[in-house]
Amino acid sequence: MTLVFRPPRVDLVVEKTSLMAGEWVKVTVKRVSQDGIIVHTADRIIKKDWISRGNLIVKLSSSSSEGFFSLTKGGDPIDEVVISDGSAQVTVYYYDSAAGEHVLSVGVKSYPPGYYVGDSEPLLVVVDTTPPTISSVRMLGPPLMSEPIRFSVSVSDEGSGVMRVTLYYSTSGGETWNEVEMLPKGEGVYEADVPPQRVFTEVLYRVKAWDFAGNAAETPTKRFTVGVPSWVYMVIFISIAIAGSVGALILKRRHYKKS
Repeated sequence: MTLVFRPPRVDLVVEKTSLMAGEWVKVTVKRVSQDGIIVHTADRIIKKDWISRGNLIVKLSSSSSEGFFSLTKGGDPIDEVVISDGSAQVTVYYYDSAAGEHVLSVGVKSYPPGYYVGDSEPLLVVVDTTPPTISSVRMLGPPLMSEPIRFSVSVSDEGSGVMRVTLYYSTSGGETWNEVEMLPKGEGVYEADVPPQRVFTEVLYRVKAWDFAGNAAETPTKRFTVGVPSWVYMVIFISIAIAGSVGALILKRRHYKKS
């Protein structure tokens, strides 16, 4: 009879096969048995393929000179991680800023050669050179004096994603500009307010958006003039009406006295 030993292995699972340079991707490392492990559960005997006993030190590496693993997004680089006793897998994150086809690899530390089989996966890193797309810039209501003027804009980026959207406005004919960060209000929609302005003020405005790769897009400059709310006309009308009534009453009294 010939006995064949099929060693357990570490399995590398990358969340996606390609990513933008400067982006993070989730990586899961599992330890499994190629033959399965007999497990007694209550009155049943089952065969599982995952291993959860003992601490296992896993070595992490990449063929990219700019790539590294970390325990968290934005964390410090690591070159090994522990699958702890009672766990069958561990999750880490990978970052790379170098474009090209790279290979991520995992191996096992503290075991004799050939006892644990490692794994590797290809990963394509591409550079995002396309700026965000800005559309549907509009005012949510008429620009009236003493009222904030709300703007809405749709921004999308199929590459590295939208990082920041800013509304610029000027009340000096473009000599100086003020900026207001536009906040997300839904899927791809951003909003911001221009502070209340005096009546008949001419306001210039434009929107600029950046993605995580540093690409930027900007709309042409447009302008509007701050108007007068309808209540102002009503106050003027009532004031004129009152003044007319008072004037008529004075004239009537004078005419009565002369009589």
